[in-house]
Amino acid sequence: MAGDTLAIHRYGYQDLSIPITDDTYYQIELTPLAINLPAINAYSQRRLPTGQQAYQIITGEQLSPTALAYKVPALILRRYGGSAGVTTIAINGSPSNHTKVILENVDLTDPLMGQTDLSQLPGSLLREITVEPNPGINQGSGAMGGAIYLHAVPENSSATITAGQNGYRATDVHIKWNRPRLTGSATLGQVNDGGNYPVVWRDSTIIRRNNHYNQRSGTLNLNYLPSDRHFGNLFIMVSDQERGIAGVIWSPTPDASRNSILQIANLSWGRILSHGIIKFRFSNRHSALEYRDPQSAIDSRHISNTQILRLSVRSKMWPAFSFTSFVEGRAEAISSSDAGNHDRMLLAAALLGDMALGRSFRFKPSCRYDFAPNLYSQSSFDLTLSYFPFNPVKLDASVGTAFRYPTFSDLYWLPGGNPDLQPENSAYFALSASLDLPGETMVRLYHSQRISNDLIQWIPDGATSRAVNLARTRNIATALTVSGKLPPGHWRYDLGLNHFHAANLETGTTLLNIPGWTAHGRLWFQNNDITSGINLAYEGQRIRGYSWPNHVYLEAFLTMDIFASYSLPIRRQRMDFQAYLSNLTNKNYMTIYGYPEAGRALRVAITFNFNQS
Repeated sequence: MAGDTLAIHRYGYQDLSIPITDDTYYQIELTPLAINLPAINAYSQRRLPTGQQAYQIITGEQLSPTALAYKVPALILRRYGGSAGVTTIAINGSPSNHTKVILENVDLTDPLMGQTDLSQLPGSLLREITVEPNPGINQGSGAMGGAIYLHAVPENSSATITAGQNGYRATDVHIKWNRPRLTGSATLGQVNDGGNYPVVWRDSTIIRRNNHYNQRSGTLNLNYLPSDRHFGNLFIMVSDQERGIAGVIWSPTPDASRNSILQIANLSWGRILSHGIIKFRFSNRHSALEYRDPQSAIDSRHISNTQILRLSVRSKMWPAFSFTSFVEGRAEAISSSDAGNHDRMLLAAALLGDMALGRSFRFKPSCRYDFAPNLYSQSSFDLTLSYFPFNPVKLDASVGTAFRYPTFSDLYWLPGGNPDLQPENSAYFALSASLDLPGETMVRLYHSQRISNDLIQWIPDGATSRAVNLARTRNIATALTVSGKLPPGHWRYDLGLNHFHAANLETGTTLLNIPGWTAHGRLWFQNNDITSGINLAYEGQRIRGYSWPNHVYLEAFLTMDIFASYSLPIRRQRMDFQAYLSNLTNKNYMTIYGYPEAGRALRVAITFNFNQS
């Protein structure tokens, strides 16, 4: 009736009250209202169709300098002590130069040394980690052990300030935007770590000095959709580091320093076809490194560049069959004070198939051919058969081959480089079983054996070392992982147990720096705005040097970390308070002999998240 008021309340829209007049028709438009929801801490360990496994960073864990060690099964982390130490990783008991690290489709492998230094990457960027155990067809040379794919796009716009013991300070700003055809993000970060920390050596407490680490970094990520059939992406990252080099514990280097810069870029453009996708991708990796030690009159400089151009086609011609094919060109070049100036061109073509054989089987045959003009040519293949006997169970069996070209360091480093080296070749088989149980419980068992010919290793030769091809080696890896929820559902756990055996088949000797056993465990609590948990990592003893009558071993160790976070909603924004206490038991341990890790250390952070809607 005229004079009354009509009140409208609808979830997701602003309330509206209007007086009723004598008019008989009303057209009402409500104003959308952003709803402030509590923070969601997502965790994923999902099974991907290619056999990969994905793991997400839990809130609070990004403050950990070694978070990867608690996440990825069968992963071995090797670090030259503290934040300033070069950090490499390996999967399944393989050497570090058998594991590829890929950041947003950019291969981070250094063509000079054949591995990736994770300390060059801003830790605050890493959001999700994907692991692929047998990626040789996709990644080619150097992927004999596996590949780790890192994803760095931030979840939202935010600003973070972090402080910690041993002089640690960090600032990060993330900006994210969404437009109808253009989405993107940009980040800026800075880390300053005093780095000096006490360690126990031969029953005495020693301060590890000249261990400072300063990093500046920035990224840009753009996704463009000009039409319903075209899409493009641009990712750029620049990171530069200035650090001190403490040296081995018994022979410190108080004046040594290591300055480096890493620049990567990836540009991709694709078109959706009637039966698939065609995609063009160009990536560039540039790094420059200077190592100086006036005490030993060392001034070493190295510049490396890698450009990759790939054209790929993915097609699904029939419901039960699809394939992916690509051709790729890779140009590698170095300018080194210790290895000279060299370049090479690497060409590759591959075909990957995927066919369903009834309802219970899936067969994936793949092959690849690589060619380095005037140097090498390699053929490799992978055959994977998947069996789904019933819904929660999946069985996989794979056989195949892989290879690794010698790095520029292997070939030309003075002294010790060997221009006559041959590529490493390997043949493998792998078995895995996955079981999904109630309560989001996942059990996975993985076993692989790999026989490698002409494995490249540096062996003592008088006062120096030289690179040689070892005749024949065997690498065996077995991994068991279990993850799930605990009643009443706020607790989650993630457990892993791994066994490795790598030996020279000619001598029967276990290879250096491969632990027999490793394990990891995580238990954490999530309820509304609170997250807290504990991480454990164990590495068994490994041979660090051959000797007679007994070999020399690096001791086993168990480390324990705890973390916690609290999210406070503030209207449409959110404030996060995070803390991470690493090495809770103050364990004195090394992952590389002579380079002890830091003891117990606390880091705390405050993050302000913008536009939480």
